[in-house]
Amino acid sequence: MNRNDIEQRFKQMAVTNHLSFRRDSDGSFRIAGNGFAVKIRSQIEREEGIFVVLRKEPPSNPKFPHGYGLGYLIEFANHGVDRESDIALSVSDDPEIKARLVEKYCLSYLKGEVSDFPEFERYAIERIEKNLTQFPVIKANKWVRPEWT
Repeated sequence: MNRNDIEQRFKQMAVTNHLSFRRDSDGSFRIAGNGFAVKIRSQIEREEGIFVVLRKEPPSNPKFPHGYGLGYLIEFANHGVDRESDIALSVSDDPEIKARLVEKYCLSYLKGEVSDFPEFERYAIERIEKNLTQFPVIKANKWVRPEWT
């Protein structure tokens, strides 16, 4: 996995779709539009990967200001035959696979084509709270948040 490949693939997506793209001070990338942002990280502490979250800008829920992981969005938005395969692909570290999932599930928010974010956010918070009761978080890592998984 090459950080430059990740940046170039997501930058291309932003340009193609007339969205803003920037590199944040923490080294992550951000694609933004229509009051939403997709944040892409290529590393969290020493863990390499491609980590994607969708959030409202400014954040709509102070309890989860950093956004919600792609897996939650796939669960919420997809009830078709490819749901399970897309959920499995959401943990891929291949920039092309991750970019296709972002295009499929996140671009509609960034382009203002859907208006169901409040419903998605309620769904994500319910799932996060359920996960936290089943799998308590060990407060050893300030970077990985339950809402991202």
